[in-house]
Amino acid sequence: MSPPEPKPHRERSWIQASFSYRLRPYSETPSLEASELSGPSFAFDNSGDALALQLHLDGLPAPTSIGAESDLCFEVHDDKGRSLMLYYLQTVENADADGDELELLVVTWPRPSRGSLGAWERWRRGRPLVCGSWKELNHAGRRSWLDVALHRALDPPSVAPTLELDCRDLVDRSSTFCALGEALGGPGGYRGKDLDGLDDCVGGSFGTPRPTRLLFTNFDVVHEEHA
Repeated sequence: MSPPEPKPHRERSWIQASFSYRLRPYSETPSLEASELSGPSFAFDNSGDALALQLHLDGLPAPTSIGAESDLCFEVHDDKGRSLMLYYLQTVENADADGDELELLVVTWPRPSRGSLGAWERWRRGRPLVCGSWKELNHAGRRSWLDVALHRALDPPSVAPTLELDCRDLVDRSSTFCALGEALGGPGGYRGKDLDGLDDCVGGSFGTPRPTRLLFTNFDVVHEEHA
């Protein structure tokens, strides 16, 4: 049997991200020789079957070996160096160091997209202080917003005693869960990104006061528009 032909090289469409990062193990047997790797910025390309990561090393030595069955996670930081978002590297298909850059081809969960940049920017300085920062994001950006809100859910804001949800903001599935999370959890709040997640959150301990009264406002406007 003849060996498989190599895949043709594909030009990358790098998305530059001016966020510091940390590549670190999340198990007791890391596949990096060093305990972690960090840098001032990175780039990614999510147009292929696997995610391409380009890590700017800022003079640090690249790791000499990274196992295919990864036990690593990729952490994006906010301006204060706190964990903004975490992506688990399920497999590493390729690793290539070139000078001051390390390029990885990985399968991650969840998977960042171009829309993730907008979500990260709105959390760059910490938890949003007002509700609705997600409204100008597109669908992919709102899905990334929900990922970040889930990651930061253990840092809950104070919740007002009167909870309201403006139905004019509900334009699709992602916006519904963004709005519902903030109605029940305050700015940047998270209460799931699907019905199963909502059930887990409402029945769990995500800080929603009990008993809770949630008022749906402008429901008649939305009903007329979609009738």
